[in-house]
Amino acid sequence: MNKYIISRTSVWEGKPCEEAFEENVTCYSFCTCKTLEEANRHDWFKRDGSFNHIEINGQTRHSYKDKEWVIQAESIEALYKKYGRLVVGDSECEEYPISIEIYDDYRE
Repeated sequence: MNKYIISRTSVWEGKPCEEAFEENVTCYSFCTCKTLEEANRHDWFKRDGSFNHIEINGQTRHSYKDKEWVIQAESIEALYKKYGRLVVGDSECEEYPISIEIYDDYRE
């Protein structure tokens, strides 16, 4: 069984599907500052709980702990058979690199 970050287009807050469960994960965020010195001048960079500040390919990245909805499934194909249209992409969580959105409503 594989685990994925899961969301649903029609659900802005709360559990996106019956099988989903919340899990503590390590997320990361990039910014366009080229160096840690430059990023450190901004208030948002000093946010509580951020750690592992590094420079990667002309950007800076920091990690932080968060809760995300996770689903365990045999495969993405199995989720597709159950829920229909899915949007599959990269997540920003170190533990689960793939995110899946159940695409059941319009969004821009």
